[in-house]
Amino acid sequence: MKMKRAVLIISSVLLLANSSKAFALNGMYHIGFGPDAKGIGGAAVAFPQETLSALANPANLVPVGTRVDLAAEYYRGTRTATVRGSQFPFNDVNVSWDLSRNKNIVAGEAGFSYRFFEDRLAVGLTIAPQAGGVMTWDRSDPYYPAGTQPFHIDIMYLAFTPTFAAKIFDNDWIGKHYLGVGVDLTPARLKVSGMQGLRDQSGFLGGTDDPNYVTNKGWDWAFGWAVRVGWLWEFRPWLSAGLSYRTKTYMGKFDKYRGLITPHGRGNLPATFYGGIAVKPFVQTTIALDIGRIYNGGVNTFSNPPFNFVKINNHGASNGAGFGWTSSTVYKIGVAQQLADAITVRAGYNYGQLPWDTSINDVGIGAFFLPTTIRHHLTFGGTLDLGSQMINAAFMYGFKHSVRGPIDPMLGGGKSEVSTDLITIEIGFSKVW
Repeated sequence: MKMKRAVLIISSVLLLANSSKAFALNGMYHIGFGPDAKGIGGAAVAFPQETLSALANPANLVPVGTRVDLAAEYYRGTRTATVRGSQFPFNDVNVSWDLSRNKNIVAGEAGFSYRFFEDRLAVGLTIAPQAGGVMTWDRSDPYYPAGTQPFHIDIMYLAFTPTFAAKIFDNDWIGKHYLGVGVDLTPARLKVSGMQGLRDQSGFLGGTDDPNYVTNKGWDWAFGWAVRVGWLWEFRPWLSAGLSYRTKTYMGKFDKYRGLITPHGRGNLPATFYGGIAVKPFVQTTIALDIGRIYNGGVNTFSNPPFNFVKINNHGASNGAGFGWTSSTVYKIGVAQQLADAITVRAGYNYGQLPWDTSINDVGIGAFFLPTTIRHHLTFGGTLDLGSQMINAAFMYGFKHSVRGPIDPMLGGGKSEVSTDLITIEIGFSKVW
């Protein structure tokens, strides 16, 4: 009966997540999952606090026990851009404009776990938007003849992840060892409008392999999968370590936008690898650190160089234009402090290396379409423990960061600047059995 109620709750949150939009923070990914982890900068590989930590490390599912976690998150982000000194012959692009008319966004996430067989095995289900964003400009794309509406892109990847974990060793000398595996079932949706310039100029200047499938096609859906594996080692009550790997997400095609997404509409997500450690210098204090790598170089959509008028590496082609991203490193550190039996507070810091080189990339155009330029994130959080129920909260501030660089002379030259900042507030509810 308890499991049935939990499944019904999670199903309702799945509907919320499918209707939500989320900003990316570390490349295409969120800094973490669940308010407990986000309160400490996303560090969760070796510090399981709730079911959603299974998305950081599937082995975490056994230590968290039998519970349900629900959360809703509010995002407010701004993106601005300026171009100066351009000699582009067709339009006046020496202007400033807003790249984020959709500033207020709400998203949801949820998890359920059930521990059994003398607390040695656990199964669970987590649901969370893991990548994507929404971007709406306040004008048409200035680098092409004016379109009929402002540029708009809305893309979201949802992770629907059943997970299994087991305690494989429990020894006074070598500690407790856990292994876990999860399978991401990944529906994704995409909608693009306002790119009539790319569509209409394809026969004259090049740019896309299929101009009829670039823009204004309404919503399109694709489905994919990935595998997560993880190991957690509780060496002592005061020391834990963990490793977690997620394969590349192998996506089907966004067929309506196969002339925009390289290759042929297939927008895979990059693999990730993280290691983490958690230390308790005092009984009521935990310090957690994660270091990870996002392998953007393994996905053509991100790693291929941007479109070039000389090479004519058209969008959507087998080896067509991408973002010119490289693999990037992410650092997450945080501290959780129990102030009383019912109160825990958290603070953390997250640094995400930018996945592109502004000395090489044409930031004059490419940066306008990036999910974020933020590198530094400061986080806070807390939990009010009401016995078998808990109320959790997290706050994140992404410090404003600007990307500046030259514009390709073929596009008029000059200089551009793109800036992003972001705040998020998340409230969660947990039930433990």
